[in-house]
Amino acid sequence: MGHRAAAVKAEPPPDIHSVWDSDEEQLRLAEVLDTAYTRTLNAVHQVIAEAYPEVENFRLEDSAVRRLLLESASRVVRIDETTRQAIASTLAEGASRGLSAWEIANGTPDFPGIEGLFTQTWRGRALMVARTELQHAQNRASIDRYLATGLVDRVEIIDGDDDEPCKSRNGTVVPIEQAPSLAHPNCTLVLVPVLRAGIV
Repeated sequence: MGHRAAAVKAEPPPDIHSVWDSDEEQLRLAEVLDTAYTRTLNAVHQVIAEAYPEVENFRLEDSAVRRLLLESASRVVRIDETTRQAIASTLAEGASRGLSAWEIANGTPDFPGIEGLFTQTWRGRALMVARTELQHAQNRASIDRYLATGLVDRVEIIDGDDDEPCKSRNGTVVPIEQAPSLAHPNCTLVLVPVLRAGIV
């Protein structure tokens, strides 16, 4: 029994790539976000164009789409890196406990393992990521559209969360160039346009 335990502890710690394909997740996330961002940008464009019919030739420009999609790609990398760090940390902890590769992957009574990341720690993670990214896309698209009208120079911050900094910024008005971003995952931030002085 002692020899078997020693042999298990002597096993090299599993590599992160043996349990998770970073490139595949990057590709899948990018495909989802690019589609979602494009649809969101088009939807916001339509709403704002209807709200400001006096602005002639108001159309969605390719440059705006490209800019948002480039931002989408950079956010995919951050989501991917968060996943990578969590898995690497779990692998390192499992190895330090002397657990086998199977135990690190599937967990033990006092160690959730890689499987636990997905079934416990990240329960609802896909929905959270989708909500957060679509909210981010909506706000970025709104700012682009507000600026394109030439009629908006400020935004009112509507953020109903009870935590900070959301609570303290709720209801404040700031120059559009200082429009804040989401403070945390599932943030409910909305940016309401404020017309330039003298515009009725």
